[in-house]
Amino acid sequence: LANHVPVLIYNVTVTRSWEPYVRGYIMTQVILNLVGFSAFWLPPSCGERMSLSITAMLAALASDIVIAANLPAASEFTWFSKFSMFSTTFAFLSLVECVVVLYFYYKRSEDLVPNWFSI
Repeated sequence: LANHVPVLIYNVTVTRSWEPYVRGYIMTQVILNLVGFSAFWLPPSCGERMSLSITAMLAALASDIVIAANLPAASEFTWFSKFSMFSTTFAFLSLVECVVVLYFYYKRSEDLVPNWFSI
């Protein structure tokens, strides 16, 4: 009797729908990074160049905060968190590059070192 115990074997597959995240987050971050990068197509004399970079970075950070609240907490470093960090870093570097370009565009002295940095 011990050898004839009925056994049920189940295969359960659980998947998460990834399409809403691609539409709602990844495409948003890519578009916001392109908008931040498009500030370099504006002439340096245009006052909106810096505003565009700052707005794109802040919008990317706000989008990241909203999406992070909707994602489940995970202890490991997921692909999504890597993408978020890369996207935020790209937006920040785009903003820093915009600042550097505008600094050198409006710099009028012969010395390129800022006055506050002189030894």
